[in-house]
Amino acid sequence: MEGLSATENLFEKWMLFSTKNDREKLADFVNCFQETYKHLVDLELTHLNDGYSEEGPHFTVLPDGVLQVFSTQLSQCSELIAHSCDLDTLHFASSIIECLIIITRNYDNVPLVASCEFVKYIVSIASTVISKIKDNSCDIDDICMFVKLVVHFFECLYDPYFVWRKRIKGWSMDKNRMKYKPANLHVEVVPFFFDCFDRGHLSFDLRIRLLHMFGAIMCGSQNNALKVITPATLEVLLKMLSADHVTGPTNELRQELFCIKDLVLKCIICMVHVINLASIDQRQVEVSHVMEDYIKILLKKEDEPQDEQETHIQLAMIGAINEMLSCQDKSSLQVIMVSGGTFDAFISLLQKTALTGSEGQNLAMSVLGVMNSVLSGSVSAKVCRPMSVLVVMNAVLSGSDSAQVCRPMSVLGVMNSVLSGSVRAQVCRPMSVLVVMNAVLSGSVSAKVCRPMSVLVVMNAVLSGSVRAKVCRPMSVLVVMNSVLSGSVRAQVCRPMSVLGVMNSVLSGSVSAKVCRPMSVLVVMNAVLSGSVRAQVCRPMSVLGVMNSVLSGSVSAKVCRPMSVLVVMNAVLSGSVRAQVCRPMSVLVVMNSVLSGSVRAQVCRPMSVLGVMNSVLSGSVSAKERFHLRVGYVKFVEALKSLGQPSIDLLKAVLNLVVETEFDGTKHLVVHNTQAAIMLLHWLPDIQSHDLQMWLSESLGTLCAKTYNKMNCCRDGMISAILQVLERSKQINTKAVGYLIGLLECLGTQSITATELKKLISLLRLDEEENQNPYCSRLMRAMSTMARREGNEGALHFLSLQEHNDCVSLPAGIKKWPGVAFSFHAWLCLDTEVDLTPHNIAGQTYRRQLYSFIASAGCGLESFVTAEFDIVISVFNKKEHSSVLVENTTIGDGHWHCIDIVQSSSRRPFTVSQLNVYFDGKLVQNSQLKFPSMTDPFSSCNIGSPCPKSALVSFADQSDSNTNAEVKKKSPFKFIFPGQSKPSSEPGIRTVPIGTQNEEWGSPIALHGQIGSVCLFHDVITPAQIKTLYTLGPNQMNIFDDEEHTELNDLVNKSVLYYSAKAHKDGVVVDLTGNQHHGHLIGQCCVTWDIKDVINCIGGIQVLFPLLEQVNKSPIPENDEVTILSSPVTISPTDDDWLLIRPSSSYADSKLEQNQAAGFLTLLRHMLHTSSTNRDTFTRTNAAATIGAILQKVNSKLIDVHVLMSAQLLVDMAATTSRTLLQHLYQYILFDFRIWSKSNFPIRIGKKVT
Repeated sequence: MEGLSATENLFEKWMLFSTKNDREKLADFVNCFQETYKHLVDLELTHLNDGYSEEGPHFTVLPDGVLQVFSTQLSQCSELIAHSCDLDTLHFASSIIECLIIITRNYDNVPLVASCEFVKYIVSIASTVISKIKDNSCDIDDICMFVKLVVHFFECLYDPYFVWRKRIKGWSMDKNRMKYKPANLHVEVVPFFFDCFDRGHLSFDLRIRLLHMFGAIMCGSQNNALKVITPATLEVLLKMLSADHVTGPTNELRQELFCIKDLVLKCIICMVHVINLASIDQRQVEVSHVMEDYIKILLKKEDEPQDEQETHIQLAMIGAINEMLSCQDKSSLQVIMVSGGTFDAFISLLQKTALTGSEGQNLAMSVLGVMNSVLSGSVSAKVCRPMSVLVVMNAVLSGSDSAQVCRPMSVLGVMNSVLSGSVRAQVCRPMSVLVVMNAVLSGSVSAKVCRPMSVLVVMNAVLSGSVRAKVCRPMSVLVVMNSVLSGSVRAQVCRPMSVLGVMNSVLSGSVSAKVCRPMSVLVVMNAVLSGSVRAQVCRPMSVLGVMNSVLSGSVSAKVCRPMSVLVVMNAVLSGSVRAQVCRPMSVLVVMNSVLSGSVRAQVCRPMSVLGVMNSVLSGSVSAKERFHLRVGYVKFVEALKSLGQPSIDLLKAVLNLVVETEFDGTKHLVVHNTQAAIMLLHWLPDIQSHDLQMWLSESLGTLCAKTYNKMNCCRDGMISAILQVLERSKQINTKAVGYLIGLLECLGTQSITATELKKLISLLRLDEEENQNPYCSRLMRAMSTMARREGNEGALHFLSLQEHNDCVSLPAGIKKWPGVAFSFHAWLCLDTEVDLTPHNIAGQTYRRQLYSFIASAGCGLESFVTAEFDIVISVFNKKEHSSVLVENTTIGDGHWHCIDIVQSSSRRPFTVSQLNVYFDGKLVQNSQLKFPSMTDPFSSCNIGSPCPKSALVSFADQSDSNTNAEVKKKSPFKFIFPGQSKPSSEPGIRTVPIGTQNEEWGSPIALHGQIGSVCLFHDVITPAQIKTLYTLGPNQMNIFDDEEHTELNDLVNKSVLYYSAKAHKDGVVVDLTGNQHHGHLIGQCCVTWDIKDVINCIGGIQVLFPLLEQVNKSPIPENDEVTILSSPVTISPTDDDWLLIRPSSSYADSKLEQNQAAGFLTLLRHMLHTSSTNRDTFTRTNAAATIGAILQKVNSKLIDVHVLMSAQLLVDMAATTSRTLLQHLYQYILFDFRIWSKSNFPIRIGKKVT
């Protein structure tokens, strides 16, 4: 046989065995097979590094019957080894397993190998020989080699593509390319895994390989993963993770334990991903249970003495949370972690840690990292994906989800049908009800009716406390039995075990934990149901939920129809179904997790505690709210303070949490977590390094002062936090205080509440020693800036549209346009900078959509703002998109502006359509832009966001198909009526084919700004009406019935809709015209408070007067020359040397406010300027006389040119607003010489100092 090839030699040896049926001949064949394909038995999987995996022989080239022979031989080996550990038998079994490994290396062979009973016999042999290790009754090396082969065989069988091994190497795999499926997990494998670790005497190498086998089963297929993830296997992993550190003369044992724990962490991460992806009824373990025990182990390690390796393990456990959150449904994990007390554990960890210095701060930075991950991301459809509990319940009740929701007759439904008599006697005449049920579940009607326990035993086991007795409370086992016996079923209920026998077994305890030792009762039930209809039992409700429905008599042919939503809700909230109703986590499940307190926490990945918290909190509004309520940032910052003085890296880690990305002061970043920023503010006075104080205050000031961040910071209480910090200004560097006051000034200009203003004024009081606050002048200047509010009057109520899907939409559209024109009026304020990260268009051009109206026929109107802040008005149809560009406006200055767009059609022959654009009441554009057809209903109407992408794409497709036909249908009268043909291009109008407008103008995004009010008219509005609308400002709601402005009265008849941010509730913007075109808001409705209005909530303008009384406590200006103001304020001498004062900018105010007396008058001027309420109060209470009396007591050195100029500017303001106020100022201030007589001579005569 020397000249034969390897394949021919194999068949020759097989023929010899087939002829003589001799074991020695079979051994020759096995040895030859091993030798031929020995390179495929790769226990260390070195072939993965080669990038190519050679396949084993296909079963079609194997000898016939070889697998049956191997199965028979393994069966015999199992019996022999059970009696005595014979090494020859063990070697022979090892050789057969090697052959099976070689065969399974061909993907086609895997199902065939799995169909045989190899696993059963191999597990039996392996369990026997492993038990011999402790007794030393067999050679240890041979046993270890056999177990290695067994574990490797299971890896090849259940993870043929070695996904697990590639995953821990960090390789990415495309499972769509894996067309061959792994074998279904054998029921003996899970008990084998448990028993191996339960014995506790395996070598390090074997434990590592067993863990790899466990990971391979989880990565091979979702179905196998759900079978292997049980309470017992979770207990094994957590037990290894919590194992005490090993001491010894060398570090070898410690290193081995570290490697095991690191691999256990990877297994737990994969376990969480699998559980989170599974539907509720498939799970045997909940993520909350994993987290609860995980956190206990983490906190336990903190209480024990630690060496360097234990510290690394702890950091790895904390950091592993980021990998857990790298899953398809991150939001449910975020809520679980926050609700369950993860951050309580982190704070406890930070407070108890023995780490100091850089090590302690690294720990804190890890927590912040995970915190950012958990809170990041948006809470939208992911919160309760794909359906909320009620939607799923509705689907179940209506039967719309068909087989995937709840098969028309589940197994328990069959039982119910039998018990109710609907299936009649022919269904199960020779069989009892339980035989039918077992037959359906097992797929086989045979003698194995109730193996290993009858259904009643399983039911009783479930009811007796394993899954809470609450599940099926309405009917105990005896009631079920009574139901069974009360019908047509008599004494033949359960062939091998009668009902009384079952009851006796259950009650006497004979059927106990010994039935299926390593598995809990639920696993036993799973084993009974395994391989049957399993997935079809009842989704999305758990089996127990359906059982409860069946037993209560409510389930009919559609299983859950009579069961009301309240019943399901009751089941969920009572803890019976726990957090298991709607994948991945419905609102009710979240509620149940929070209420039951069963959800704990889990941590992952090698960063440290700040990194973990960053991961956990990142992007989830719900997670942030729960963290704020359950833990709070005050408690967290105290934990960080306990670590000592922070480093700049630690502060940057907290700033990463604030912006939920890598912080960079040069970039336009959005504040996603204002509470974390407030936490940094509270920490600022306790930082001893002045450099860090300045860097942190400057970073926060730059970040929070951005237009799109100010409103969130004001709403969440940052102004109060700054004021609290300023109370400790003695501990803060002067420059840092300046940054904080600058931020306070910026935020207060946006909005300030009465409580905050009261705190601000209290900072200006004299202290117990009658000393003035050293920053009094700067704070007064800040108040003056808040009151000045540069630009037009801003809207106090507005809609903030910042996210990529924010808009105001009309769900029902506009069915019929009632007029022949289109007029749009709005007050808006655009952000000066846009964060393009959520839109995934970084580096590309974009346009910010103002409105978009599309008719069902394909024509429409839209307006948008380009990246250069040019306004564009467009019309389009199925063929082309025409636009007019409006340049040189100040819409990008960050202030409020009024925009009016009026488009009218040509009402008479030989006339053209007109477009007029008004900006702040002035005409800025007039063009002949054609007017679209308005006869079709508007199906898509959005304000502040673009139209659906699919609409314009479909129009472009339609236009391509109609182009040729339209070319042939030109009118013969085109020269007589030029309007019927395509007009020549008008100046200033850009026309592009439909579908290419994004290339011309950029990708459409949300408005990224604020809208105060919006009006839409179906007729032309006149320039006079537009001027009046601008004059009324954005806070005038009653624009249609204003007695003072009668020119607006006819607008009500022209109106289509009128939205005001003040008329908003629960996501609905009410149409104030009565046309019922109510809008649906996606975004925020914000309310701001102007300091000029808020001051009336704490006593009125008079509460500022004490500031003037204390100016004598302020330092005396060293230089009162007029020339220092020559730049901001123009001071022009006349021939008589009198001074003419002309304010030129707000910079003039800052120079005047260097003198506190002048600063007070400037503050008073801004408080009175645009507030009629304050002016009326001022004159009614004769406040000017009070101020004059106080000014008489002011130190004469303070009555300088600044005060004179401030008084003149105050008089000028009164001259344009109120005659009565002007008279009071003349009488009590400007011409009261008791105030000016004590000043220097040049001030008294108004002469310029030389």
